[in-house]
Amino acid sequence: MVHSLAIGARRIGLVISTMLLASLAGGTAAAAEIEEMVVTSTKRLSTTHEVPISIEAYSGQALGDYNITNLADLSTRVPNMSVGFGIATEAITIRGLGSGPERSFEQAVGLFSDGIYMPRSRQYQAPFFDVERIEVMRGPQSVIHGLNSTAGAISIVNRKTMPGDATSIEVMMDWELEYGGPSFAGILSGSPSENTGVRMAFKYYDRDGFYQNSISGTKEGSTDDKMLRLSGVWTPTDKTTITARY
Repeated sequence: MVHSLAIGARRIGLVISTMLLASLAGGTAAAAEIEEMVVTSTKRLSTTHEVPISIEAYSGQALGDYNITNLADLSTRVPNMSVGFGIATEAITIRGLGSGPERSFEQAVGLFSDGIYMPRSRQYQAPFFDVERIEVMRGPQSVIHGLNSTAGAISIVNRKTMPGDATSIEVMMDWELEYGGPSFAGILSGSPSENTGVRMAFKYYDRDGFYQNSISGTKEGSTDDKMLRLSGVWTPTDKTTITARY
């Protein structure tokens, strides 16, 4: 009887182990499926697992979930990327390489917003706003993104409303508990016609300073941003798409 119970216990243990391994394998497969994202870092649609580039990509949903609102916040989650605050600008490096905080230099880490080159370091301070995804490419990207991208490149792809998309309204609001200050955002989008999609997005971002000036008695480091973007997509034919943003 004891021998039979021992055999039964081993069989139960074997079944539990098999189920656990199957569960872990299923979880690993699901995680791999979730992490795969379509990017355009090579000027064509491909997944992060297909491009021959050291790349980190975050969707707009992930940025909101992690409360990532600018490049400095993003650098805390991207390995080998560092963003430092200066008096008038920011210094950004990838794998230890960068142009420093000099405002007149074009940056060794190229920044692109919807494919438009943004060479000055002051432009790196702009907060994220109605973003579809962000792609961070480590290492020289001179072949595709130009000779100045010697340390890497960052591509910001903003959201747009395609013809045929349903009308939608999004409103978001939050309050910073540690430093104080509100944040409001709103998006209105829709399709006035079968070949036209329009989108209006705005954001107001206010944060109090994070340190006290002992001489003036005021808080320093405050942020006050007001942003508005109007965009439209027109498809006059099946093979032609025209996008405009302001």
